[in-house]
Amino acid sequence: MAAADARFIHITDLHLTSNDQLLYDRIDTWQRLCTALSAAGHFTPDAVLVTGDLYNSESLATSDLTALIDKASQELDCPVLVLPGNHDNPNADIYGTDQAVATGPEPGDHVYRIGDMRVTTLNTHGQGALQGYLTDTQLDWLGSELQTAAPSGTVLAMHHPPTPTAHDFLSTVGLADPRRLAAVLTATDVRLIVSGHLHFPTASMLGAIPVWSGPALAYQQNAYAPRGTLQGIDAPGISVIDFFADTHAIVPVPLDIPTALFSRPLPN
Repeated sequence: MAAADARFIHITDLHLTSNDQLLYDRIDTWQRLCTALSAAGHFTPDAVLVTGDLYNSESLATSDLTALIDKASQELDCPVLVLPGNHDNPNADIYGTDQAVATGPEPGDHVYRIGDMRVTTLNTHGQGALQGYLTDTQLDWLGSELQTAAPSGTVLAMHHPPTPTAHDFLSTVGLADPRRLAAVLTATDVRLIVSGHLHFPTASMLGAIPVWSGPALAYQQNAYAPRGTLQGIDAPGISVIDFFADTHAIVPVPLDIPTALFSRPLPN
């Protein structure tokens, strides 16, 4: 198979704390983000998508993250596209960018061009409520933007997944009424929906469109925790998403790289 036409790195659910505080008294979320961005460089991406819950609380937003994202974009030589999650202040300056070719009705609603691909980001709200939603105005704007197809299709990025998942409770806190979104996306060039929020990797479908909810950077939820409980696991990860002419491939990558069992040259 030929090399990918485009490669994105997906990072989600950072849950950054104040600089002198460890998440759950053990996780340095800022260092973890630096590790993730460094790992992204190994894959030479065309863009990095960061799908929300940047902070553990919207009151923690600072200019430090903007500076770090700008530095990462320069070092990776690609855009680092950021959108808000339910833990974030949607009005923070980090979501406004000169790289967007179009801007929608809500903070974080943007359209970007990455080579021949279009990336559209949406603010799915949910601050203080867990479950996300899209307004009629957002859906009208999205439908209008998608009327013209991009040469290599569109990736839609949002925080709340528009599909259920393995964990009973987490299936109730995704995007409210996803049928409204599905109706807008019918017969468009959207190839993939990328999301976060669940804190464990989930592949699903919204109609005919694949949906990927990536592994969280801060911590994972145990999808097999006893019913009625939430159980966090210290197992950070990112995703590598490769796009080919008529398909794509997604690989979740753990940041704690296991010990190699062997290393040998590939056959000629």
